[in-house]
Amino acid sequence: MSDDKPMPKELLDFNAQLEKDAALDRREKEVKEKGLFIREHKLGNEYAKIVKNKDEIDRAPSINFGSISNEAIERMVAENEDYIMAARNPLPFINDVFKGIVPFFRNNLILIGSKTGGGKSTAVANIVHKLLKTKNKITKKPHRILLLSNEEKNTDVYNRITCLLKGTAYVNHSDFTDAQMKEFGDYIRLLGKSGKLTVIEDLHEGISGWTTTPEGISLIFDNLIKNNEIYDCVIIDYYQNINASKADPSLVAWQVQEKLANEMDRIKLKYPGAIVMMAQMDALKDEDDTTPYKLRINGRKSICDKATFICEIVPEYKRLRTKWTVWKSRWTTSIGEEFYSGYDRGMLVPYSVDFQKNVAKIVEKNLEKDKEQELGMTDDKKEETPKEENE
Repeated sequence: MSDDKPMPKELLDFNAQLEKDAALDRREKEVKEKGLFIREHKLGNEYAKIVKNKDEIDRAPSINFGSISNEAIERMVAENEDYIMAARNPLPFINDVFKGIVPFFRNNLILIGSKTGGGKSTAVANIVHKLLKTKNKITKKPHRILLLSNEEKNTDVYNRITCLLKGTAYVNHSDFTDAQMKEFGDYIRLLGKSGKLTVIEDLHEGISGWTTTPEGISLIFDNLIKNNEIYDCVIIDYYQNINASKADPSLVAWQVQEKLANEMDRIKLKYPGAIVMMAQMDALKDEDDTTPYKLRINGRKSICDKATFICEIVPEYKRLRTKWTVWKSRWTTSIGEEFYSGYDRGMLVPYSVDFQKNVAKIVEKNLEKDKEQELGMTDDKKEETPKEENE
């Protein structure tokens, strides 16, 4: 007959303490192992840098700075011809207003800044839309665009482009019909499968960090070059959301962006396509505010030194127009220029006399409402064109 007497409390407490001690020992061991892994990883990175630098220093005395080899000369000539041809045949940027202003060709990093909700997504969609509607002047083939998104869902990007192609506004999502839903699906299949528009999110093929880390951005471009997968234009949306490092998680945001800026400087000279990067930029407070654009770029400012062209967009919703200001242009004479594009159901169109006449009544109505609100004569804040449509 078995002994069913309960175990003494002292023994139960003793066994429980043993379990707690064992669990604590396991945790301490795990923490030590993780700490060791982190230290080894950091040391490994530093060691790799030191080894690379030492190798370059050791090889430096043997480098010849005499005449250039025929092979190197022919390579430079070919690269230069490709560049000049691209410069002579720039990609079309949004509409004809921008012709001769934006250097939309290879070896350029184009930085477009605006405040939060200031029209970056609309600008991106219009850049893509114009390229999809045209062909490469040199190859005579349809343009291909790669969009690296850390802001919008890939489906939102495709849907927004679909609306532009169909001439409708991407607003009031709850009102989309079954027919529009089918259109969205058809265009996702068409654009994605054809390779005309590829949208990559931060999580891609089960790997994260593609569009939020400098390592991910670099790997994308290096893989494209290695696989000869060349897009006419690569758009990065947007700069400030690239704020972590996979190689060194201890880096803070400004250090990450400094690393990214240096990488983009390398990439823009290596990649055979135009690169556009969107960025958050604080708006000027009023007409008397003269804060330089560099100081208004959120995050690390070094990206301004690497960019070849920088412009700011300021939407004027009630006037159905967007103001563009060029702050930097290495290859055009447009520095300091200000100009407008009109706004029509998501499209950034030339701000022509005809456009202004067509929207005059709407603008007048919007401005009247604005004045009435200013005087406290109405609580109605609705505009003819919803603000979110222009974001």
